[in-house]
Amino acid sequence: MGRWRAGGTFAALIFSAAVALAQTGQAPAQAPDDAALYDDVMLLTTIRTLGLTQEQMTRALELNARVLNGRQEMQSLREATWAQNRTDIEAVMQAWMEGRQPSTRASQAADRAVRRANEARADQVQREWNAAESLYSALTANQRRLVESPEEARLRSERLARMGGTEAVGEFVAARMDAIRDLMPEEFRMLAASEARQIAEVIVGPDAGNLPQMADAVLGILAQAYQWTPQQYAQQRLTLPAQIEASLGLTGISERPPVEWEDLLRVVRSPRLQTAAADLGMAQPPTRPVPTFADTDDLQDALDRADALNLFRQIGLAREQAAQMNAPLQRIQDLGREVLTQRTQSLSRLRTTLERARGQLVAGGSLPEQVQSALASDRQQRRNAQVALYRSVDQQMQLVAQMLTPAQNALLDWTPPPSVRPQQELTERLRAQQVLEGRIEEALAMLQRVKYLDAFNFVTGRGPIVNEYLSIYFRPNTVEYQQAYQIVIAYTDEVRLIDDQQWLANGREIGRLMIDELGLMPTIEPLQRPGTVGWNTLYRVLTNEETLDLVRELGR
Repeated sequence: MGRWRAGGTFAALIFSAAVALAQTGQAPAQAPDDAALYDDVMLLTTIRTLGLTQEQMTRALELNARVLNGRQEMQSLREATWAQNRTDIEAVMQAWMEGRQPSTRASQAADRAVRRANEARADQVQREWNAAESLYSALTANQRRLVESPEEARLRSERLARMGGTEAVGEFVAARMDAIRDLMPEEFRMLAASEARQIAEVIVGPDAGNLPQMADAVLGILAQAYQWTPQQYAQQRLTLPAQIEASLGLTGISERPPVEWEDLLRVVRSPRLQTAAADLGMAQPPTRPVPTFADTDDLQDALDRADALNLFRQIGLAREQAAQMNAPLQRIQDLGREVLTQRTQSLSRLRTTLERARGQLVAGGSLPEQVQSALASDRQQRRNAQVALYRSVDQQMQLVAQMLTPAQNALLDWTPPPSVRPQQELTERLRAQQVLEGRIEEALAMLQRVKYLDAFNFVTGRGPIVNEYLSIYFRPNTVEYQQAYQIVIAYTDEVRLIDDQQWLANGREIGRLMIDELGLMPTIEPLQRPGTVGWNTLYRVLTNEETLDLVRELGR
């Protein structure tokens, strides 16, 4: 069944965990189509940029052949697994459709088949990664300076996932700044520090040693930009991402090594490597058709359908709800096809540029600046289109959420990465920060009353004041209430002992620490709720064409 792939999780923009499955190919003598021509140019660019020697190219071809053989083996295994277990897999899903338990024998057979297929896919992904590392090891020290290392690629992939698909740190911060500037001054005062902290965690990671310094630097940038007039901000906005990266001491995209790790992965897994090497006179032309690759097969279609069916069973999806879901899921498929159509049209418009680039690279020349600019622009447009797709699909996912009951939605977490809904995420954080401010003020007022009681009233009046405060949040005569009571009593003892100057300087922090210890700190960071199905999984399931087919069947 034909389908488009929506990109999976955000990290998949850098490292695609999906491994293609071989189909029929074309004869080498035929002119490559637009997509193949683009692949050729990317391969030739990597080879020329690194200046691969004949020995290194021979090694690359060996690794490439190993990877392609692995794909063929994986395909054969998956085809055999489907042929041997189709009846059991379909029996399990049919039982689920009818609301009954499948037989133990069919369930066990289906589980073994799924495990075998997943292990084969994981082995292939690891085979490709190992091949790229082997090629990286074969490079000279000077060549390696031109390549993003595996560790650099891993860190960039993790940061990309945290940024919700936005590639450039400067653009990510600038987009957050766009939303922050809409805050009222008092709202900005409440939220700026926590917002700067979250942005810093996205940039360097939550466990980075330089997180406090990065948060302070981001806070300074936010404060400066917030003070600009609308005219000043408009004048700065175009160059703001670059200014931010320079101010934070970060390496921009254009300053990264010219060869990304994904480019090295392309060398070891592209079925067109031998064709590219032959164009350079570094290998014999391929004698067999060059295979193309698809991203699905019958087994994967069945597993995708099973994932969707299992999710719907988990939340108890009703027939009426399934029928309602047809429209947003159809729109999701339309959005994906629109992106694929746009990509096809873009490659078609680029064909003359690609042919020129291919000719230059084969002849040993460097790419003209105009060609480099066109290719860089195309790459950025593809990244922008992917992020835009995430946001468009998320809008349809919100419609699906509205069709479910509160009990069903309690099992699902529809919270996307921040860049998908930047303004809404900021509003939710502001609301949480306002709750926090209110709780700190309540704690301060209670502690202040107790602190300035005279000696007699302190003995007799402290308990009622503490009980009045705790009754807002805890049920009396419970273990939790008694534990909270002891915590608050300890804090009142502390504030009685400090002088007025210390109280004025540190009272707010003491109140914050107390509500944190009481477990009353509102959740400001958009963390996935424990025990729920997260946004990335929901995105993967709801963008799959098998899910659309399933809801149509369930909705009849």
